[in-house]
Amino acid sequence: MRELKSVRPPRQVFRPSTRVPGTVRAAFWILLALAVAGVVNIIQVFVVNDWTSYQTAWLAVDPDAPVGFIVASFVVQRLFLMGVAGFFLWIAILVYRGVGWARVLNTIPAVLGIATIVGAGVYEIALVAANLGAAVLLWLPPSN
Repeated sequence: MRELKSVRPPRQVFRPSTRVPGTVRAAFWILLALAVAGVVNIIQVFVVNDWTSYQTAWLAVDPDAPVGFIVASFVVQRLFLMGVAGFFLWIAILVYRGVGWARVLNTIPAVLGIATIVGAGVYEIALVAANLGAAVLLWLPPSN
């Protein structure tokens, strides 16, 4: 009969098994900041932005768009951004735990983000630069 593996207590689930290098720790905090920035951006859009300006922008593109479609597109955009924030949080946890393929998973959106900075604002460029910085930190020799 096979013995069952012991289950680690919940408080040790996100604790790395070895000492975490400084480059990985810095990348973890950058990725965590990206996740928080995404959530703050979503909250800011709901609290500060005017709904009529969003609706007017949609109606300028498609004057026959029904209001229900405009509301649905707004909600889908925000849910997608919540997923992106969750993705960066998940990657940050995996990186901190020492999962090797997590740095590859982080590098993909970091490199693809370069294409999005054309015509972007300062905030978006800062987010892409932070993600690129985290990707570079994760590929430095001390991170291996």
